[in-house]
Amino acid sequence: MAEWLTPKQAGERVQRHWRTITDACRSGELHGEQRAVNTSWRIEAACLDAWMRGTLCIHRHSNVTPIRRSA
Repeated sequence: MAEWLTPKQAGERVQRHWRTITDACRSGELHGEQRAVNTSWRIEAACLDAWMRGTLCIHRHSNVTPIRRSA
């Protein structure tokens, strides 16, 4: 079972401010989930650890962001 953290818990775990964690989730730098718009983030511990190591988490297969083409 995955261990889920709030931004505050994640920040305490890696000694970063919770706002840094939230900003990283919003930018896509750190994989996180929101159940609905404007709700709190949830971060899987394994994703947080990968982010701190500078590696891809299990949800990311590439560090390349696909280009969206307009129709």
